Amino acid sequence: MHLDEAAACPWCGAVTVSVPRPDLLAAGHPKVKAESVGEAAVVEVRPGGGLFAWIWLSVSLLMLVIFGVVLTAGPEMRVNGRLIRDPGPWHYAAFLSLPALFTLAGLMMLNVRRRLTLTASFVESRLRTLPGVGWTSRLAVHGAVRAFLAPRGGKVNGRPVDAVVVSSGGEEVSFGSFMDDDLKAYLAALINDYYGGAEAAPAPFIDTADPGR
Repeated sequence: MHLDEAAACPWCGAVTVSVPRPDLLAAGHPKVKAESVGEAAVVEVRPGGGLFAWIWLSVSLLMLVIFGVVLTAGPEMRVNGRLIRDPGPWHYAAFLSLPALFTLAGLMMLNVRRRLTLTASFVESRLRTLPGVGWTSRLAVHGAVRAFLAPRGGKVNGRPVDAVVVSSGGEEVSFGSFMDDDLKAYLAALINDYYGGAEAAPAPFIDTADPGR
């Protein structure tokens, strides 16, 4: 990773702001697909869940199978220490809810998608975990647009990790703290390339904990 500029992080005090090199775009990225839609650029990102997500899903499915086998063992079950001799549908649903939730979480990790929409008036980031389920953040473009990597609250094993930060007109949006480092660097370089903002100054950090500033 090439570091062009640095600034103090308001959460951890570390001096870590990096601007990825534009030449990262030359090789492309297997998890990114970009296309032009009118005057906008639409970037589809499939970060995937990696090995951890596959292990999570496999263990969850195994739990689901084991719980199902237990249910077929006989007409009795124990719920919160009580013996239920004639369980109803609600008891079966409650018994299977835990492995079902873990399985759903694994499917969400594997199915996660992010769509970036870059236009002259806004930058939009939409995270989709399941069909029809997602979160959207939007940044209005006012002047120069700058994308860089900096910590924005995400932590792994107690240590801050970089997010992709997009700033314009003193405002910013951030995303992707838990994506792979190479993918974050590529997306930041792609955004800078679209807006031609690699030389723009980053948005200033504001310490909201000190109202006197």
